[in-house]
Amino acid sequence: MKVTLLTFLILAAGAGLLGRDGYRRAKEIVAVRLVAAATDAYLDDGAAHHPWSWADFHPVGRLYVPRLEVSQDILDGGVGQAMAFGLAYLPDTASPVEAGRTDAPIGLAGHRSSFGGFIGDLRMRDLLVLDMPDGDHAYRVSEILVVPKSEVSVMTAESGPGLALVTCHPVDGILPTQMRKVVRAVPVS
Repeated sequence: MKVTLLTFLILAAGAGLLGRDGYRRAKEIVAVRLVAAATDAYLDDGAAHHPWSWADFHPVGRLYVPRLEVSQDILDGGVGQAMAFGLAYLPDTASPVEAGRTDAPIGLAGHRSSFGGFIGDLRMRDLLVLDMPDGDHAYRVSEILVVPKSEVSVMTAESGPGLALVTCHPVDGILPTQMRKVVRAVPVS
């Protein structure tokens, strides 16, 4: 069988694309494991552990959603960078480190196509557990909103203590959107 130059080029391009995608996927798997290990270390000793030496973020807790069997690492260090590897702590809100000791909400954001996708599956009264070095802090979903991106101010200090989770809306969408799904949860006493 004679292989033409065009056939060879098509096969080579396909192999290159598959190889590049495989490389990206392998990097993603390694990154998720390194972030999880850094989060485990943080939960053990409360010190900042960067998942790799050049990472410009570090874990500040872990969020569990028992009903959904979801566990997500929470990262500090800038929303954009951190959201590529977990839920990002929103810097204009209370820090997860202050869980149980603040009257302001803790804001967390995640990409709807990855670490924040579970936000679309949350229901009223779902239990959320924030795992921190000083122990677990429980919250119950109390409000689910869809708001314009410019109005995500429901997380301001006036909204009281709790947790606010944010992702793009519609959660199952693929096109850019200016709408956000906000899930508020109040502390469980």
